[in-house]
Amino acid sequence: MGYCILFADLDGTLLDGKSQIHPSTRGAVGDAFAAGKQFALCSGRSWRSLERFERELGIAGAGRYGVAFNGGIVYEIESKKILLEQPMGNEIGFEVVKALKEFGADILLYAGDTLYADVESDANKNYSRHVNIPIKFTDDFFNVEGEIMKILVKGENEKLKRVSSAMSELFAGRCSDFFSASTLIEFARPETHKGSGIEFLANYLKIPMSGTIAIGDQANDIEMIKAAGLGIAVSNAADELKRAADVVLPVSNDEDAVGFAIKNYLLA
Repeated sequence: MGYCILFADLDGTLLDGKSQIHPSTRGAVGDAFAAGKQFALCSGRSWRSLERFERELGIAGAGRYGVAFNGGIVYEIESKKILLEQPMGNEIGFEVVKALKEFGADILLYAGDTLYADVESDANKNYSRHVNIPIKFTDDFFNVEGEIMKILVKGENEKLKRVSSAMSELFAGRCSDFFSASTLIEFARPETHKGSGIEFLANYLKIPMSGTIAIGDQANDIEMIKAAGLGIAVSNAADELKRAADVVLPVSNDEDAVGFAIKNYLLA
């Protein structure tokens, strides 16, 4: 049967260093669908943040799907029908916020489709612009509306490593944390990750995991890389992801790595 679907991480994988889609990527994605294959974004971002890129890739029609919030939401793009929703939950979320506050962490929080912060800093405003999601500033995270999907902390890598180590010990088995960039760590429910998201969608589409490909660049892609029938790391990927991958590409996100993977593996 060969490979039937390719799941692509967004930042650092599909997007280049200027957060743009390489022109040839769009052609490769179109070729994949023309050949009867599937293609889906699998990102830590909110599904609302993915809308722009889905339109640019020409995958906003019926029968096309996406995975957002690191597997927390799986949805059909055109109808916005939610097929799977796994929020972090407010009880554990508020515990995490309280603990992070004791570290003096710079916290961002997604509840429902809304991005919240309690510090009106340039860094938080820049993050909001980067993900194309309006940000709401609140005096107290305990006043947010909706179910908490995930919590993010920004900062220097060495400080975040210390935060991660301490939080992993405090919340073992109740909350997972992982780096989605060297300066960004995310917290979610333990069973929610990109691997569980792509497994759900593959099963929904009646595609065996042996028929799936996943491509990424960061630690939050590891579960996805391991779950897929073929796990691919872009050449600019973190070393730990490269070690988990079946294939390390000779090209980076700036060199249309996703288009390369489609042509050489999904359509081969």
